[in-house]
Amino acid sequence: MRIRLWEHDILKNKWPGLANDRQQWIYAATPTSNNKNLEKLNMTDLPPQVEITGVEHWTKKGDEVDLFLWEKYSGQPNNDKGTILCVHGSSMASQPTFDLQVEGRPYSSVMDWFAAQGFDCWCVDMEGYGRSTKDRDVMCGIENGGHDLAAASAYIQDQRNCGPLLVYGISSGALRAAKFAEMHPEG
Repeated sequence: MRIRLWEHDILKNKWPGLANDRQQWIYAATPTSNNKNLEKLNMTDLPPQVEITGVEHWTKKGDEVDLFLWEKYSGQPNNDKGTILCVHGSSMASQPTFDLQVEGRPYSSVMDWFAAQGFDCWCVDMEGYGRSTKDRDVMCGIENGGHDLAAASAYIQDQRNCGPLLVYGISSGALRAAKFAEMHPEG
């Protein structure tokens, strides 16, 4: 199971007759799709406002590290479309990165947008960031982030029995996600 993200720029000068503004599309692999049949979701077409639930979770990495997880979904968790785990970069924790709330701008939160599309969406604060443990004398680098994701994904699987997990990382979060995939090729 993979999630692929692409952005298409539709420029008036390049393709006359098409939209003047920038169009953003996401192609998402779902549990029933394959690489040749990716679902196309238009990021500029806002889904109707739906009630979205946010739930705080905590798990442990080993005996010393508490990891904060945040979950958003509409309806019931464990949605049919899939479960997404968002991985932040080195500049900021997960909630301000993936669950930004801006008054008057619905779906500034990527978590809300995915939840409205029917995904169960999670984010995790890596060790050393946000609400997770910050007091150990260790480097919170890429490999450490791979271990954080292993603990987070095990917790999500245990809580939701969700099957394949779609992992989306930005900046160094993409490197952490890749390290996690390298450490766990079976998943």
